[in-house]
Amino acid sequence: MPKIIENLLFAKNLLLKPEDFFQNLNENKINLIFPLGIYLIFILSNSLFLNYKPLDFPNELAALNIAEPSFLFYFGVQFFWGTLLSVIFAGLAVFLIKFYKFKFSIALFSCVISVITGIYILKTSDNFLIQCALLLVFTALLVWIIKKDINNFIFVLKAGFAVNLILVLILPVLFFSVFLNSENLFLIFEGLAGIWLLILFVKTIKTISTMSVLKTILILAFSAIGTFGMFYLLVKINLLSENTFKVILSM
Repeated sequence: MPKIIENLLFAKNLLLKPEDFFQNLNENKINLIFPLGIYLIFILSNSLFLNYKPLDFPNELAALNIAEPSFLFYFGVQFFWGTLLSVIFAGLAVFLIKFYKFKFSIALFSCVISVITGIYILKTSDNFLIQCALLLVFTALLVWIIKKDINNFIFVLKAGFAVNLILVLILPVLFFSVFLNSENLFLIFEGLAGIWLLILFVKTIKTISTMSVLKTILILAFSAIGTFGMFYLLVKINLLSENTFKVILSM
């Protein structure tokens, strides 16, 4: 079967039969080229979109006060930092899948306390050595988590790359909403895409776990919080510029 037709079938299954798609992805029946190809297409098309979109559209983004970027800047941020973000998120998600197998109340309490403690340290500590130690500990834990469950990590990472197909599909509407200067249209379709991605995330986790929907949503939330916490730490120790961080927040 020609590769183009094969990839179109993969895309069709992701949209119409996501459970089958994720099962085949987990069993390596779908080659790595498909999720990586989708991810690259998304980065290219989204970089064009972000370069076209006014920085204050929608109005809420004006508060970020992003310095005037370019297509290459957007592409570089997504290609390097966006990929790192995906790696960290996948690692934390795989860890929390195992963590939430413990008594739910204990796992939830531990996550909430960890988040509160992390936010407090990040907001109040300006000690460079402490910040570097935190980054070192976080990185070491992430590497350990990935090594302990490499197969599930690779699966979640590949699934994360593949679901960018949803964002690729809504980009024409987002371009059109900017052209019409319609923030309502933009926000509606971004919201719909967010819900669709949430559903696909739940189906991704269901492929490798028997987690309830509530637990899966909590895994998504705490993985996202942990990921952006690490990025904020990178900003604090000047390994990531504030402007780049603002662009990541706006994507």
